[in-house]
Amino acid sequence: MEFRSTSVYLGKYKVKTSLLHYKVLVSKSSFRFKVARLSDNEEVPVVILAKDINSIGIDMLSTSAYMCLTLTRAGCSRIRTKIGMNKSSKYQFDCNSLKEEERRIFIFIDQVDMSLVQCIAVNTAAIRHKSTLEHQESTDLLRISKLSLEKSIHDIEHVLVQAAEKQSKKTEKILMQNFNYRKWSSFVTLFRDVKMTKSDFMEALDTVNCLGGLENFLHSIFWFEAVYLTEVDDYVRSLVCHSGCGGKAFLKCSNCRVARYCKEECQEEHFQEHGMECEEMKEERKRKKKQEFLEEVYPVEETGGVSYDFFISKLRSKMSHLLRVYLKIRYSPEQVNNNDGYDTNCHDHHENSDQTKEGKKTNLSKRKPGA
Repeated sequence: MEFRSTSVYLGKYKVKTSLLHYKVLVSKSSFRFKVARLSDNEEVPVVILAKDINSIGIDMLSTSAYMCLTLTRAGCSRIRTKIGMNKSSKYQFDCNSLKEEERRIFIFIDQVDMSLVQCIAVNTAAIRHKSTLEHQESTDLLRISKLSLEKSIHDIEHVLVQAAEKQSKKTEKILMQNFNYRKWSSFVTLFRDVKMTKSDFMEALDTVNCLGGLENFLHSIFWFEAVYLTEVDDYVRSLVCHSGCGGKAFLKCSNCRVARYCKEECQEEHFQEHGMECEEMKEERKRKKKQEFLEEVYPVEETGGVSYDFFISKLRSKMSHLLRVYLKIRYSPEQVNNNDGYDTNCHDHHENSDQTKEGKKTNLSKRKPGA
């Protein structure tokens, strides 16, 4: 079976890829994925045989789901040779080390579903030491392995889930695979741990001028693809004319900011009917907005004076603008005289995912908490 990974670490070496995710093949005998060779960046296949795995720890309960493979010395040596890793200890992936944390591979999983859980359970059954990690065990493992940002995101999401469960007053557990937790944790990590300022954030976001560039930017602030696509899908689904004509709706009621219309004529014809529901829709939007983030858990003072509402509204505004330009060109090109400087074609946007059009770095995942 093949699944997608958001990131792969060999010790502290984060595997590079030309795409925004990694493809990992898993079978009863091995794990397989590609790694850029350190000497020339050419991608080479890496095979981790089941016999080379001393133990495996699996955390499938959080949004930051991952597998941690602790290798034998022989298995570690083969991978080092394959990717051209020299004897430098800076990556903390050392076949001669007596420390288990220096022979570990972390594979962070893009999206968990039951078929993947069952597949991994079946294909790792022969590994002698296998464990399902509870929260504290998972936190300790990330801390010992010095994966600071991953630990930060993992812990923030756990705190938010606990708070949500307490607030909901329900006995059942809330699934952490709810993508809201990744949006929330990325916000807290950026503005509390990485200590990004509001102006830094806006400067980086302003350089994004195409949908592919936006995807790269979101990936750099710890959103994985499924989170981004959910936001895109929600926005596209909302572009339905409220009058019922079926047209693509790019106009919005200025009062409730919920009802959309494809043209002014539809809005005028529907004015009386919408007038009876407009205030109610406005209040419902405000209620949802208040419920979106638990500010009592991470008050604005902890995030450098930046609110979650500011963070998510700016991201959604940028996303909606780029999608609106694209959809207008696709569905009604005669309505668009220019694209306001936004490149809707976005050629080769995966080639330089860390660079903005001015050449500035936006890959924030390289920065450490407190930096």
